[in-house]
Amino acid sequence: MVTTQTIYHEMKKRLPNWSKDIIRPLVWSVTKAHFAPPVAQMYLCNAEMESYLGINNFYSLLSPTQDTEVMIKIDLYDSAGVFIGSVERQGRHFSGVGIRVADLLKKFSSNSPMGLITCELIPRHPRRAIYKPLGICASHFFVFYRASNGSMGHIHPSSVLDPKNTPSAPFVSNQSISSVGLQKISLLQLNPCKVPVQVEHRVLSLNSQVTARDGATILCKKLSLMGPFETRVVEFESEKDFPAANHPYLTVGVDPLPSSNSKPLLFRYYKGLHFSVSHS
Repeated sequence: MVTTQTIYHEMKKRLPNWSKDIIRPLVWSVTKAHFAPPVAQMYLCNAEMESYLGINNFYSLLSPTQDTEVMIKIDLYDSAGVFIGSVERQGRHFSGVGIRVADLLKKFSSNSPMGLITCELIPRHPRRAIYKPLGICASHFFVFYRASNGSMGHIHPSSVLDPKNTPSAPFVSNQSISSVGLQKISLLQLNPCKVPVQVEHRVLSLNSQVTARDGATILCKKLSLMGPFETRVVEFESEKDFPAANHPYLTVGVDPLPSSNSKPLLFRYYKGLHFSVSHS
């Protein structure tokens, strides 16, 4: 298939240097900006936890003097990876929007307690020259998690629904988790692949707070077969699954990662089930 970009690169090889500055704006005027596949994150929506999207028109920060109105496209999947529905909203220049996931699910009469959510910010005028130097544009957003006990955290996504996704190498987190007062560890895992992946989640003991991960000892592990776009909450309870009192510093691991950067979200629960959350 011959594309505009192919023609442009062939012309660059054959034409004198002085003509390239003339040709480049012409090519940019007829080609769209390059966009990454949909960016994905997990949501939770149950009696104990609600999720919200925080979306900013980040193109405005990269081009503040020109209008960067966007169309915001959001897709929802349930915990089994089944598509629920899609919504679209306009995003003005320098705008931001907060969206309650429960309201989106209600729109489709869905009571899914968790699942996968994607977001794409597509410029209204994707052929404008301001977008071309940006390279591949990946839509950045945040998911806020708010528990009924008042705990709250927010996380940006790290996975994309790329059709070319394949399982990646085993992963051991660089985080050290203090076991003092720790009641349980919850790992929120999504599978952004179009094929099933068998994943093993692990809790490991560290010899010290800053020990080498290669020497970590596996305390417990759980195996999951995850279907395409499926989501899973894998929980490890202190004392029941691992003796926290005997292991002051812990970390987590996954073998394999479902895709190159699909690390699970790490929820650390303490007294009263108050939590802190981060990427693992």
